[in-house]
Amino acid sequence: MKIRKSVFGLLLFNVMSMSYAGTVNNAKVSKLTVYSGGYARFTLTQTPPATCNFYGYQFRFDVTTEGGKQLLNSLRIAKLTEQSINVAYRDSTVIGKDQSNGCTDATMAVAVAVATL
Repeated sequence: MKIRKSVFGLLLFNVMSMSYAGTVNNAKVSKLTVYSGGYARFTLTQTPPATCNFYGYQFRFDVTTEGGKQLLNSLRIAKLTEQSINVAYRDSTVIGKDQSNGCTDATMAVAVAVATL
């Protein structure tokens, strides 16, 4: 059963990531924070391409949607178990910047899919 779930997760991740520019593979979640405004931010142990750094965070996503809730659950499990993940995302519009020179919630990379390995 675990193999079937892993294969399904990887297939779903591959389909979802085809329409998005950014992907990072075999990474671990180092920081995950959920905010009362209905969104979350997280950081990986490696610096993915096409992201910016907003107070130490690389990605954001909406936790009020069904997809966002699933993303949050996957990220929480991956962080707690120190499991590697693949992440598909929409690129930041201010790549390589930080909060002092253009990286904001509106310009951060947006996570759209996560697959645990």
